[in-house]
Amino acid sequence: AALMTGLSGRAIVTRQLAALPEGDRVPLNSRLRYDRAAVERHWKALDPKTHGPEALAAETRFLEIDLVFPLVYGSAFLAALLLGWAMLGRNFNPTWLVLAVGIALLSDWTENLTMLGQIEAYAAGAALSDGRIALASAATLVKLLAVGMLVVLTIGEFLLVVRTMLRAWTRNGWWARLDSNQ
Repeated sequence: AALMTGLSGRAIVTRQLAALPEGDRVPLNSRLRYDRAAVERHWKALDPKTHGPEALAAETRFLEIDLVFPLVYGSAFLAALLLGWAMLGRNFNPTWLVLAVGIALLSDWTENLTMLGQIEAYAAGAALSDGRIALASAATLVKLLAVGMLVVLTIGEFLLVVRTMLRAWTRNGWWARLDSNQ
């Protein structure tokens, strides 16, 4: 996220949002729910007419760059989960792991593409769509839940791998050799 913020110039967005009431400072992509009014308040703080073109342009660039980020975190999660799955003996179908990553990626892309369309409409002075904002909000919620689930799955698999390795080491590994030397 820090790299994306730097590449997009989004630090200006953070500064502009700091002037909003506390509940509106949270970036839209981190909220569990938002509606058209919340998006309008958020983007009004970035409005080129009152704050110059940099902030809204940076927010747009961030959304564009954020179309690539799901591939990065999705690849990392999938690699970690499949590696853990292989180390644990492949005792279930890996399709479930791929599906969990796919849900996170598709929801993130849905959120970003929908918000890109809406920010372009906002910049052109057009009205925002309640339905599209609701879709983006639902996609954000699904993304946050899916990424949270991926974190829990990855940590769980890691702990299972560590437990499996410790059990193997105590049975016939270096601890068993230490005991046999006494």
